[in-house]
Amino acid sequence: MSFLVHAGGEVVTEQDVFDIPVPQVTNRHYPVPHSYLVGTVKDVFSNMFPQFPLVKEQYALGKHDRKTGVPGQMFGLYTYDTGNPKFGLAIGFRNSYDKSLAAGVVGGANPFVCDNLCFSGDSFAIHRKNTKEAINDLYRMVMDNAYSMLNDYRHMINQFDCLEAIQVDQDSGYEVLGLMQGHEIIKPRQFQTAVQAWREPPQEDWAPRNALSLYNAVTEATKKTTVQDVVGDLARPHGFFMNHYKVEDISKQLEVV
Repeated sequence: MSFLVHAGGEVVTEQDVFDIPVPQVTNRHYPVPHSYLVGTVKDVFSNMFPQFPLVKEQYALGKHDRKTGVPGQMFGLYTYDTGNPKFGLAIGFRNSYDKSLAAGVVGGANPFVCDNLCFSGDSFAIHRKNTKEAINDLYRMVMDNAYSMLNDYRHMINQFDCLEAIQVDQDSGYEVLGLMQGHEIIKPRQFQTAVQAWREPPQEDWAPRNALSLYNAVTEATKKTTVQDVVGDLARPHGFFMNHYKVEDISKQLEVV
């Protein structure tokens, strides 16, 4: 099942996204057509990284207008195969016709064995309010930041390797999850799901008792969120794990060795 379904979105096709009427331009609002944002992401990443095939496309709509039933928000997720056997490059993007969200693009990682996502940033790396120059600026901003998003993805892969090397026994995992809830890194409902995923791993790859398996239990729990909150709900735990397990220090030690 698509991650976007878990997060409360109505999963649709690309054509469904394109079929939504673009609102009229006003003095204060210049809507970015969904088709333009989708085309921009596809065009930039296919031209700049032709060696990475696009292996999965997902689209979701949300926040339907109570009167018209027209969805005001659009979310998308592309997964590219970079050759890493475990994680693909995830490019998430969003847009709205109801002025609730600025058009945005963010990079992260997407495990091939499940539909969990991993984002290290606490907001969309590229975001542009729907003003007069948005269309002109958006393509350039995505192109200028594409390599940064790829580098962030590669850095995350190194971080995951470090987490996998850190042994965490069962009780220590429970303690960490409790600490995360106490500090509001994860929400109460997410805490219950994370505990269950740590106790009974839903994926065989998560069975080893290490920090990466615990991390995966938490990302499993972030399915209990909303589509618009998903990046923040993933970024907070990511930052917590990096700090709690001193991943950057371990990474530097491994580089020296």
